[in-house]
Amino acid sequence: MKFRVRTNDSGSIDYFANTIQMLANLTKNCVLRIRKDNIVFIVQERSVQGGTEAWCELDQSSVFSECVCEGLSPEQDEILLEVIPEEILLCLRGINSTNAHGSGGNGIGLLTSQSNIAVGSSGVTLPRDQTTLRNFINTARSLKIKLVRRKTPCLALEVEQASISGRSRAVWHFIPVHIVPLRLWSDFEDS
Repeated sequence: MKFRVRTNDSGSIDYFANTIQMLANLTKNCVLRIRKDNIVFIVQERSVQGGTEAWCELDQSSVFSECVCEGLSPEQDEILLEVIPEEILLCLRGINSTNAHGSGGNGIGLLTSQSNIAVGSSGVTLPRDQTTLRNFINTARSLKIKLVRRKTPCLALEVEQASISGRSRAVWHFIPVHIVPLRLWSDFEDS
């Protein structure tokens, strides 16, 4: 399985972040169905008397300039992942001082080379107890998301940020995900 998307458009990054924020407000976790032409977020809340089901479909070509998706085989040319939208949102909206160095309580890993300081979104170094400046998206130059295998499957988000000095830097976030087994794919078929 292979998945990689990239965009250099700040408007697309903001649109994607707003979509993730809407999903994070709706549910704790959802299934991400990745196909060559679209990305579908599927929310299924089960209860004794039915439940709620919601779908949010994004056309990859309208949001991302580069899209690569290879499924299990040519017959099953899609990938289904269980993700927590709030973890993706934290990566897109800013670096939190509680998870700026390694893994926080939510399991998100961040690769950074700073020791006792948190780096703000504008490249300014802030004291460790402060949160970052304003909004991460305002200075984001590009966003790359790909599926990687570390100890467990992860979505790797690389955000290239502008700084006050005009130089850019890349920040990597690794979000653990669960790959939905093939036997459960029928639960997430288009209705």
